[in-house]
Amino acid sequence: MDDANIITWTAMIEGHAIHGYIHYALKLFDLMKHLGTKPNNMIIVSVLLACNHASLVDEGCKYFNNKSDSYCIIPELNYYTCILNLLVHGGYLEGVVNFIDER
Repeated sequence: MDDANIITWTAMIEGHAIHGYIHYALKLFDLMKHLGTKPNNMIIVSVLLACNHASLVDEGCKYFNNKSDSYCIIPELNYYTCILNLLVHGGYLEGVVNFIDER
């Protein structure tokens, strides 16, 4: 796509995540950043969704933690829902308790 913007990147990343093409969704996210498009809230949620579907707990936590440091995005309620869901599906119940206690 010659003129991809944040909307088309979001659609591609979320579409791949929803349909189980997790690693392709994450590669698209990396490509988007490499090409100079800054992620927004919906992109990060889509990436967390992809990590959740594949139980990629470490990767999901990395993206969650980078949202404000690297991307200057203020977390919203849906971020916390995604990361808690990721931790639960990954079997990190103690991590859920620690995450909630830290907030």
